[in-house]
Amino acid sequence: NSISALVRKDPETAEELIQRLAALLRFSLDRHASLVTVGDELQVTLDYLEIEKVRFGERLRYEISVPPELLSVEVPALSLQTLVENSVKYAVGVS
Repeated sequence: NSISALVRKDPETAEELIQRLAALLRFSLDRHASLVTVGDELQVTLDYLEIEKVRFGERLRYEISVPPELLSVEVPALSLQTLVENSVKYAVGVS
C-alpha cells in the first residue's frame, strides 16, 4: 500500500521500492540452500527497512554496523530479516 500511494506522487521512489520488494521476494522464494551469508541477509534486510521507511517515515530510524569479516559468515536464510521485521512491528508499528 505504501508503494502504490507513491506511484502518482513520487514515481521514481515508487520504482525504487518496487525493485527492493522484488529483490526481497526473489530472495525469499529462490533460496535452495537454507544458509546464506550475513552480507546477503543484510541486503534483503536493508531492502525491507527501506520499504518500511516509506510507511513509517521519521518514526523508523536504524543504524547497521557489521564488521567486514562477518559478512561471509553463513546464517539461516531470513533469520536477520525476521528479527528486524518483528522489531519494526512491535517498536515502531505499535506507537
